[in-house]
Order: sequence, then structure tokens, then C-alpha cells
Amino acid sequence: MLSNENSGWSFEDMLALWVLGVIQPTQLPEAAARALEEGLDSPSLRSLAGLEDWDSGRGALLLERAMAELGLRAPDQGEAARRLARQISRRIIDGDLEALKGARTLAEISRAVESPGFHDLDVFVYADSEAEDRPEDRQLFVERILSEARKWTE
Repeated sequence: MLSNENSGWSFEDMLALWVLGVIQPTQLPEAAARALEEGLDSPSLRSLAGLEDWDSGRGALLLERAMAELGLRAPDQGEAARRLARQISRRIIDGDLEALKGARTLAEISRAVESPGFHDLDVFVYADSEAEDRPEDRQLFVERILSEARKWTE
């Protein structure tokens, strides 16, 4: 799902998506190009942005080198999920993303975190898992998602 919805993500958002494994490696050149547009620059970042024939080993190596050259570190999975929760919650609150679709995206992100103790996005996971089977409660789920999204944006 997220692999087709990456427009508007910053480079750091794309790093978070990469850490969680919810984007395709072939999207790294696009992420690198976006980083260049954002004003980041390094030799490896330029090479990654121009990578045409995808080689996952070369792409990952260029990404690691670019991060080192830029003084960036990859977030852990929990940090990555929380960063994306703030971004997606902002889109929900602003009306750019329908609440139930946003909850589904956040549920996917939550499932990508490999730590069994990660429960930060459980409200979204619950809404996503129950809303379809309980259409009579749709408005209740939307209200709960909006409430939780507001907490993430404060």
C-alpha cells in the first residue's frame, strides 16, 4: 500500500519507510532525488539518485554511504513508525487523507515493527481491524481515529 503512496514524503520519511521495509528498494533513487531537491547533497546521494539499473546491494550501499556523508542515522523501527504516525496523522487532521484509510496505513506500519512490545499505534490497528466488519459504527471509528491523530500532532 505505502509503496504506491510515496509522493510528498520527505527523505527522512522515506528512510523511515525503508527501515520498516514498506517501500520497494527500487524507490530509493526517487528518495535520493527528493533529498537533493530538499537541499541535501553528497556524492553517494547523487549516485543513488542517478541509479538506473537497480542493484539492491549497490543501492543499499549507496544509501548507507550517503547517510554517513550527511551525518544521518537510520531510525530504529519504533522511531520510524512514530515519525510516520505524526506525518500521517497530520494528513488525516488536514483532510488530505481519509481517516479509515489513514488508520489502515498506520496499521500496516505498526505490523512492520518487529518488536512485540510496540503498541504505540494500537488505536489505529484496532480501528482498521474492526471498521469494515462494523459498518454501523463507522462514525465512531472515524471520531476515534481523528482523536488519536490529534494526539500525534500535538
